[in-house]
Amino acid sequence: MKLGVIIYSADSETVWNGFRLGGFALKQGDQVKAFLLAKGVECEKLDTDQFKVTEQMQTFVDNGGKILACGTCLKLRHSEGSELCPLSTMKDLYDIIKESDKVVTFCSARPLGRARIERQKMYRESFLWHVPGAFDNRDFVFSNNHLPPPSEPGSAGLFLLSPEQRCLPPSI
Repeated sequence: MKLGVIIYSADSETVWNGFRLGGFALKQGDQVKAFLLAKGVECEKLDTDQFKVTEQMQTFVDNGGKILACGTCLKLRHSEGSELCPLSTMKDLYDIIKESDKVVTFCSARPLGRARIERQKMYRESFLWHVPGAFDNRDFVFSNNHLPPPSEPGSAGLFLLSPEQRCLPPSI
């Protein structure tokens, strides 16, 4: 299987888990490419005592994974690519999505405005991306956030996406 992993977060735990899944898939014999987008390009600066992000990234690459970093996102942060995370383009992201059998996005929600802050409180300070009616398709979007109320579909903590719905997290 070809797996595409999109990292759209600067949260240490989220990024660490993204590369942990990628490393596991590589050990299962899958091909895995990771694309760092938006705040995800900051991942080499996210090491904490609990989450050794760069160590997880290096293990991912050592096991055959490939990491690409959005060039525009890096430039916006006055940064350049590195040996571990080479500068790439939107075409590279498109190619990963097009060529992958499955695409997973690791993202973190951030509060923007009163409505989002209120929604976060309602979901115990966090929430999952909600993709209505997408539970019979094949792609997943993960979140590092708590589960929604039990009455809401998707309480397993992941959502299924059809190929038509493969996209970056929506702004809510």
